[in-house]
Amino acid sequence: MGREILFKAKSGVSGKWVEGLAFNACNMQYIYPKPKSDGSEQGIYEVDPDTICQYTGLMDKNGKKIWENDILMCHDNPVDLVKAVFGEFNVIEVESEENRFTRFRITLPQNEQNDLSISVTSPDKTAALREVKTEDPIEPAGTEKTDKDGKKAGTVLIVEDNEEFISYLTRVIGQRYHIHTAGNGEEALKSLENLKPDIIISDVMMPVMDGIELCKRIKSDINLSHIPVILLTARTDTASKIAGLENGADVYIEKPVSVSYLYAQMVSLLENRNKLRCLFSEKPFTPINTLTETQADEKWFNRLNEIIQENISNTEFSVDQLTRSVNMSRTLLYAKVKAVTGLTPNEFIRLVRLRKAAEYLAGNEYKINEICYMVGFNSPSYFAKCFQNQFGVLPKDFINNTN
Repeated sequence: MGREILFKAKSGVSGKWVEGLAFNACNMQYIYPKPKSDGSEQGIYEVDPDTICQYTGLMDKNGKKIWENDILMCHDNPVDLVKAVFGEFNVIEVESEENRFTRFRITLPQNEQNDLSISVTSPDKTAALREVKTEDPIEPAGTEKTDKDGKKAGTVLIVEDNEEFISYLTRVIGQRYHIHTAGNGEEALKSLENLKPDIIISDVMMPVMDGIELCKRIKSDINLSHIPVILLTARTDTASKIAGLENGADVYIEKPVSVSYLYAQMVSLLENRNKLRCLFSEKPFTPINTLTETQADEKWFNRLNEIIQENISNTEFSVDQLTRSVNMSRTLLYAKVKAVTGLTPNEFIRLVRLRKAAEYLAGNEYKINEICYMVGFNSPSYFAKCFQNQFGVLPKDFINNTN
């Protein structure tokens, strides 16, 4: 079947993206020769041009509907999809001759202010299509693209089988974050053997292993369970959303995807976790489960805290002893503790000692010098210095403030 797409568009529009959107509409049509039960072909339908403006699907010249609803979940036919993307104010024309060709012509206005900047095509799933401005509107006002040292703000793993969508997200999100990609859940899990991203963005509908199964595997693995997961999907029914959340998804975003909203969710997730880390480090009575998002993490960190508490007066208690107690390698322990608390294991051990000291000080049963040795410090002066650096006050002032 012949296809010809001609464009008249604002010069700033990326020809490749616009072409992708148009062919998205044309390629997902079922006006191909289809075999009958006897092996012969049905032939190519001749489209009735008058039905191009209807939202009931295209019809042939005899009035028979030839576009079914299994093409797209959100649109009866690709022409509806084009209208949803390009708008009613554009011109869509069709020429059709039975058993020869069907030709679509889409004309875009030259004075349209917004450029079309994303095409997501996949013949076996709903496409995520979004109109955004090319002048990068997705970053919230006042958000720097890098941190104060000029480094990227973190690492993101994007799991998606659509290369165009990956390319677009990489271009936009990659301005602030290091980007790694995987084509399905199985590839993502293999990458996660060595990669420890700050956040994972995954499509739900993918071959080999879908996003729901991937999320379930991540949240059940103690080495990965702390990583926030954002699921993207065209499934808008309540059951699908519940399935995603029950399997540990932190955020569930429907397609078509608003990149602005996606970016805001990423920033919010990471910033909120940083705030909780600060709260835990600076306020000695903040529960340890404030840091954890899953039951697995909460159970693991409670155990970690118990082990340190059991050895609280032992000045020689070390990270090596801790790794043996939790049956985890030093590398994995470091990665897990650092990712959740923002502290190294040594710093975390010291924080647990100081939090226990604050508990003793608040009880007003022991002298400061006694408490110093009870929580594993060798020097009262060093203990007072560490306590002030951690909580902002000297031990004696903490007692007065608590009373």
